[in-house]
Amino acid sequence: MAKDSPQKSQDIETMGRKPKRGARKKKGGRRNGEKQVAPAGCASSDGEGGSACAGLQMPNIECLMRQVIPKDVTISSRAKQLTHDCAVKLVGLVADEASEQARAQHRRTVKPEDIKSSL
Repeated sequence: MAKDSPQKSQDIETMGRKPKRGARKKKGGRRNGEKQVAPAGCASSDGEGGSACAGLQMPNIECLMRQVIPKDVTISSRAKQLTHDCAVKLVGLVADEASEQARAQHRRTVKPEDIKSSL
């Protein structure tokens, strides 16, 4: 059996379609060999990280802040960052407490009642 030629493997990648005009091939996905790293504070000590930070992005926090703060008041970037950090910490504490309650009852699923009682 003959080995696949470079042309054949290239055809498999494009599935028989012609590349778009001006399109370049992706090489690795990241610019300049950058690695994707979770922001500080997102990774927990047990190795499970990022899940709490995924839903608490800065624009979301800023939008929530703007809903309760008067329109003529500006929010400093430091205040936004501090609010974000506090929100992440609060979610983590509530989730830990709810998880402990579920484990105490020999369950592997956290129920809404666990969240409510942990607050």
